[in-house]
Amino acid sequence: MSKVVLTDKIGAFFLKMLKQKATYRFFFTVVVSLLAFISAPLSAKPLNADPAWQTQKLENGFSWQLLQATHRPSDPIEIRFVLNTGSLTETLTEKGFLFSLFKAALLQENGLPLIQLNQFNASTQDNPQPVITIGHDATIITLRVPNNQPEALKSAIGLLGGLVKENSLSTELLNKSLDENAALLIAAKPQNSQDGFWLNRIKNSSLVGFDPVLAQPAVIELDKLDEYYQKWFTPDAMHLYIVGKVDARILADTINKSFGELTGTRLKPAPAAILQPLESGTMIFSQAGLEQAVLTLYWDASWNSVSASKDLEKSWLLELAREAIFTRINQKLSSKSNDKQKLSFECSVLFQRQLCGLNLSNSTSNLAPQFTKISAELHSLKETGIKEDEFKAFIELKNQELANLFATYAHTDLSKLIDNRIHSQQNGIVDISLEQYQQLRQNFLSTLTLDEINDAIEAFLSRPATLVIRQPSGEIEIDVEPMYQKYIELIHPSKISEQITTGESSVENKVDIQ
Repeated sequence: MSKVVLTDKIGAFFLKMLKQKATYRFFFTVVVSLLAFISAPLSAKPLNADPAWQTQKLENGFSWQLLQATHRPSDPIEIRFVLNTGSLTETLTEKGFLFSLFKAALLQENGLPLIQLNQFNASTQDNPQPVITIGHDATIITLRVPNNQPEALKSAIGLLGGLVKENSLSTELLNKSLDENAALLIAAKPQNSQDGFWLNRIKNSSLVGFDPVLAQPAVIELDKLDEYYQKWFTPDAMHLYIVGKVDARILADTINKSFGELTGTRLKPAPAAILQPLESGTMIFSQAGLEQAVLTLYWDASWNSVSASKDLEKSWLLELAREAIFTRINQKLSSKSNDKQKLSFECSVLFQRQLCGLNLSNSTSNLAPQFTKISAELHSLKETGIKEDEFKAFIELKNQELANLFATYAHTDLSKLIDNRIHSQQNGIVDISLEQYQQLRQNFLSTLTLDEINDAIEAFLSRPATLVIRQPSGEIEIDVEPMYQKYIELIHPSKISEQITTGESSVENKVDIQ
């Protein structure tokens, strides 16, 4: 085995970006040097933040960050406001308080904030999205402002300040209802908290019973609502992100006027959103709206922040290992005769867990034979890894992508830059500059060996896996257990021996939810 410890730390960001050839600034969180591969013990060299992101903090603790997108001066200005307050802060008697406070803010001054919000709504016909999103651990407001309109930028920032300041609350105001269009401006994350897989995902975690509520309590006491505001709407828990070409001096003055008078300090941290490991085994769901069945093989792992080179080396190896796995599977399953079959590989990081999934979309009758091919190929990869010619072609592809780094960045949408910045900061990823990324990536690729990537492939496939099948409503349920049993026999033969000895079933967690 390689002397680099193969522990997976980072998720969806790396693999997805390389596949789509879309490299974003938050993705440039990599420090890999030649010494990391030839010396022991590994050094924990801290990462240096990208200086392109200007960060400021007001005296009351309110913070804001600006990325001057001079490479795309004609693009609209992207704004994100993050309040580190989500549904986990609502007690049983406070369910819906977050929604109620934002609703009251929108209805101030005869609904003027609603009119302003629609002017800066970032939704498009192809990409509809809410303005205010309430999640378990945070609430995010998304705005988009036309470029070269400083007054519009001032208005948008002033609007944000009005939404989170202490507004006048009254029973009359709270009894008003948002019309249908206004209600669409506020959404919950996840959108479907009753999804069968999500319910299994949060089992035994701190999220159970704390789904974001987009409804006002039937009875609400104004003093209790105000007490909740004073406790959780403090400026030290607010963060503003802006990406675009702006006048920094005017921006700083506007931010100070809009948020400088906010008061209060959070006396205790908000409850942490922590997921438990996903149980290995099988799950099967019947889902309306599906055109064909979807099979997903999930690998779940813990995830830690990335602030030192040793963390990054582990993530780089496993990121490339995952892509090598998908490339091989995609080559083996590609078929011109079955154009309805779709294969994809996605990873995501959420609440201190990283979840990677190999997705196969096909007719239900084809799932079993295709999964047999997948299992056999995964077994081959785990036992022997990729070949020398595959490795050379893989490295050549990565070098080509690296050569297009700055061109790729120049075509990256500003909304992706800002959203990825927030995601990286929420997950403890240190962003580094494009220039540093390019240099370190070159070092990494030039020193990577076939043995190292094959060790990483073996480590990834040695993890417990969960097989999930989603079938269109009305179909006869597929028997998923033999499929999973065959996978276990190939990938984890030692587990089969243990089950024979103990008499246990190979399927640890079979869930059938309609």
